[in-house]
Amino acid sequence: MLDNIILVLLCFRISNIVKAKGYNSTPWVLRTVGMWLLFELIGIIVSYTIQKNFLIVNLSGFLCALIGYLIIRQRALNLPDKNQANLDNV
Repeated sequence: MLDNIILVLLCFRISNIVKAKGYNSTPWVLRTVGMWLLFELIGIIVSYTIQKNFLIVNLSGFLCALIGYLIIRQRALNLPDKNQANLDNV
């Protein structure tokens, strides 16, 4: 439950980053959710195959999900600023 709240907050953060650069935030929020779920699932599966402890499995899934978010955040931060490009063309 707590990871869902964290995911919503991180989606707002990604949305603010890309909106400030002049991009549509919807695809970036969907990418964030997709990467979060994908990496969480991968972390859970790998951890479960190694050790079947419930706490360890959930913790490793959460940490892998954070890695997925960090990848998306870095890509969002590396986007060129469309607002600045429009000012240069004027």
